[in-house]
Amino acid sequence: MYMVLHNIEKDDPTQNGSQTQKSINKENEREQKLVPLKLTEKTIILVKPKNCNEEYRKKAMEKLGL
Repeated sequence: MYMVLHNIEKDDPTQNGSQTQKSINKENEREQKLVPLKLTEKTIILVKPKNCNEEYRKKAMEKLGL
C-alpha cells in the first residue's frame, strides 16, 4: 500500500521574513511562561505554573483519553 503525500505550503522567509520572525518570537515568549507537566512516561504538556498540580494532571489525562 502506498500513501500519497500532499504538498503543504510553508511560510517563505524570503517573501515574508519579518512576519514569520514576529510569529516565532511571539510563540517563544508565550512558551517561556509555561512549565512542563508530565502526564505519562511519554506525554508531557506545557501549562501555566498555577495549573502544575495533580488535579490538573488528572483532568488533562481524561481530556486526552490517557
